[in-house]
Amino acid sequence: MDEKSLQKALRVAESIKIDEISGRKVTIELSWFDVKGDPKSEKFVLFERELIEF
Repeated sequence: MDEKSLQKALRVAESIKIDEISGRKVTIELSWFDVKGDPKSEKFVLFERELIEF
């Protein structure tokens, strides 16, 4: 996981969805709108004990 891209995506996120939970990892999907108003999304994998700040 690239922490800088995750932090950037969290700042502009319109929604955060837990996509999959598997063992000790969680896949989250962040969705947002770009400057033209087009919807964008990206998935990130978080492992046990990783912290993210909102």
